[in-house]
Amino acid sequence: MLGVIDRIEEQDGLEWQERITYEFEQLLLREKAAQSDIYHLFQLWNEARGGELFPNENSFVVGNQIPEELSRRIGLADVTPDDPGKYQMLIHGGRTFAGIQGRPIEEFPSRLNVELVASEYWRCKFSGAPFYSEIDQNLNCSTRHYFRGLFPVGEGSKVTKIFLAYRLISQD
Repeated sequence: MLGVIDRIEEQDGLEWQERITYEFEQLLLREKAAQSDIYHLFQLWNEARGGELFPNENSFVVGNQIPEELSRRIGLADVTPDDPGKYQMLIHGGRTFAGIQGRPIEEFPSRLNVELVASEYWRCKFSGAPFYSEIDQNLNCSTRHYFRGLFPVGEGSKVTKIFLAYRLISQD
């Protein structure tokens, strides 16, 4: 399939998920056409990086540039710890895991989610590049299908935080 980097399917009891990672160019094609929140965040991120691999976290202040309705679909993770399980969700706008804000990833209520989220954030952190994926899952008694973009920011050459935005396709 054109633009697919990898595809992961997992199941644990009643929980299941499929995650497809796409080449970043797919984000530009799909999300620009949809004029989605992911594309809006990408534009802000791309402008703030000024030709660097990623923006300095102090120059990428999203607050006043994000419309109220978009802020519910944006998150922020602190990825400074060496252990990906210790990465912490500073802001999380989703309702599926409403209690995860301020907690490390290893405390997420779903083992499937812990492993794959930690892995995706780790890849984004160490590549310093945006990450674009499609996720179809049934976790924590909630089924949802969405696209998500991860956008690293940091200090110098080290990624310290990851902004994320998603576009929900469906949710039960």
